[in-house]
Amino acid sequence: MENNAVECIQKLLHEMENTLCADISLEEWAGQYGYSPWHFARLFQRIVGMPLMQYRTRRRLMHALYAISCGESIIDAALRYGFDTHAGFFKAFQQAYGCSPSEYIRRYRVIAPSALILKEEKYPMISNVQWKQALSHWGMDLPLSPIIFPGSGRMHEACKKAGNEYLLKAYTDFAPCKMQVDLAMALDAQGLPAAIPLPDAQGEYIFECKGLYFVLSRAIPGEPLQARNLIASHPLSSGQAVGSALHYLHQALDRMDPCPVVDQQDLLSALKNWALPKVRKHQIVDPAWLLQYEEAITALLPHLPRGPIHRDPNPSNLIGIADGRIGFIDFDLAENNIRLYDPCYAATAVLSECFDEKECWLSFFQGILLGYDAVHPLTNQEKQAAPLIALGIEMICIAAFEDVQKYQDIFDTNVRMLQWLIDLPDMQLP
Repeated sequence: MENNAVECIQKLLHEMENTLCADISLEEWAGQYGYSPWHFARLFQRIVGMPLMQYRTRRRLMHALYAISCGESIIDAALRYGFDTHAGFFKAFQQAYGCSPSEYIRRYRVIAPSALILKEEKYPMISNVQWKQALSHWGMDLPLSPIIFPGSGRMHEACKKAGNEYLLKAYTDFAPCKMQVDLAMALDAQGLPAAIPLPDAQGEYIFECKGLYFVLSRAIPGEPLQARNLIASHPLSSGQAVGSALHYLHQALDRMDPCPVVDQQDLLSALKNWALPKVRKHQIVDPAWLLQYEEAITALLPHLPRGPIHRDPNPSNLIGIADGRIGFIDFDLAENNIRLYDPCYAATAVLSECFDEKECWLSFFQGILLGYDAVHPLTNQEKQAAPLIALGIEMICIAAFEDVQKYQDIFDTNVRMLQWLIDLPDMQLP
């Protein structure tokens, strides 16, 4: 019965995507699928996470925004997607995105909306009511606004700004939620910039509500780093700043006793048993090169130093502070792995967000390694392995995104990145 309900709602989502310009009521949708309006509304919200009409409004706003970014006038896009007036569209957009359509287009990349595929979603869509209910648990009544990643134009699925000083984040599992709280507090105790969790009236840091776990934190006083700014001017020194910050993060994680990061990952196994076969299947690169690559990582990776790492130091998770320091957020994926993974991931994440301006990227990558090495010297084997790990991260991204429809653009970009990196003289196999 549950599978049938999910299939029914998935079918509706596809149909709704193609009829956003039509004025179809909840009663009509429910009747089409053989449900009463009341039951259908409850079924939709349980499976999708938000009310049907709220979901439709959100999709209409996304499509209208994309149309405007492609040159359509605001009023024409608003009317086409079911808003009666420019004022009504502007108000709805402001509530959803925290700014005007014109400001959004100036600040962020706008991507073509892709249909929601339920099985691909890590997080359920969280209704406005549930966000407000979670915030009120801490006794606050502040405006909630979205967090948008500048490099991709995507909205954070599970985090909202609360006012100007706080972040409210939702988790589907308790373990990563607890790890985020423990890491933030431990890093703050060691003097590193961190988003400090706030206790509720009972002294607890985690609030469970309808199957989700919420944490309210005081935001780091800064802004996420912009990939293009990092390589636009002085890429070497920008890279050194990031590399140095990553070292201090690793140093702080190493000092925690006990360290809340317990997930052990084997990068060599992930590459050989998962990522490389996916790349072979797609015939992305020369099979002979893949064989040489596999031989090189088999020889080098088992000897590289390990430790607790951030695992996801993309520009949106690196917060630039006025005093020149860099803070880190979102430790959801923190794990014990090869420590060189973080510097290489930071470099490839920047490249993926500005691949069209890649000429200065290699200097940035070299800067990251120099910055890390200056604080805590890299071993000779790490220096030799750095290109291998960067190439491996590209293959892991290709494997992760190959069948995820909403990330098709990221998959395509990573394919082109891998092919470009293989041809760089400084990225040749040892």
